[in-house]
Amino acid sequence: MLKIKFTFVILFVLSYFFQLSAQDRSLKVYANIQYLNSRPMPSIFNYTPALLAYNGISLVYSVKKEMWKNEFEIGGNIYHLDEPFAEGFSYYLRYEKGYYTPLEILKKGKLAFGLAGKIFYLGEYFRVSTVGGWPLKNEVGGLALEAFIHIEYKITNQFYLDLNSNFSPITFGLNRLRIDNPNLSVRQRTTGGFDFDMLSERLLRIGFAYKFKQKKINKES
Repeated sequence: MLKIKFTFVILFVLSYFFQLSAQDRSLKVYANIQYLNSRPMPSIFNYTPALLAYNGISLVYSVKKEMWKNEFEIGGNIYHLDEPFAEGFSYYLRYEKGYYTPLEILKKGKLAFGLAGKIFYLGEYFRVSTVGGWPLKNEVGGLALEAFIHIEYKITNQFYLDLNSNFSPITFGLNRLRIDNPNLSVRQRTTGGFDFDMLSERLLRIGFAYKFKQKKINKES
C-alpha cells in the first residue's frame, strides 16, 4: 500500500509541474487488452497464451502543448480471482511523449505517435503451488521501452475516445521465484535472474477521456 501511495504522489507532482504551461489537459481511463497470443510483461507464473486477453485498467493524466503531448499513467491488474489458493497483482508507472501529425481522420480524428517508458512490478503468491505442492512466491520487476501510435476521436468539446497500440516493445526485467520446500536449503529455495525480451507484449488500449476546460487569462495592458 505504501508503494501505491508513493506512486500517486509522484504522478501528482509531475502533472502539476507540466500543468503550469499547458494548453490542453485531460484525464483518461484505459482498458488494456493483449492480442495475438502476446506474453504480458511482467509475465505471470502460469500464463496461458490467448488470442485476446484482458490486461487491467489504467488512469492517465494528459498535458498537450501545441503539437506535443506528455502523458503520465498509473495502472495495474489483479490475477487469480477464480483461484482461492492463489493471489497476485501488478502495477506500473508509464510516461509517454507523443507528437500529433497534421493528418485528420474522419474530420474529428487526430493521429499521434511517439515513445514511452514503463516501470513495472508483479507479485504473486500460491498457497498450494503447482511445483511439488509447496507454497510459491513469484516476483518480477523491470523497465519497458516501446514505440506507440494512437488515434484520438472527438465526441464533444470535453470528451474524446482514444485507441492506442504499442509496437516493438523492449523489456528489461529481474525475476525472483521462491518455493518454500523444507527439503531444500535456504539458498536453493530461491531462484531468479535477468530477463531481456523483445516484441513480448502487444497491447490494444481503449481509452475514454475528459478534457478540462481551458482557463482564460486576462492580460492587463
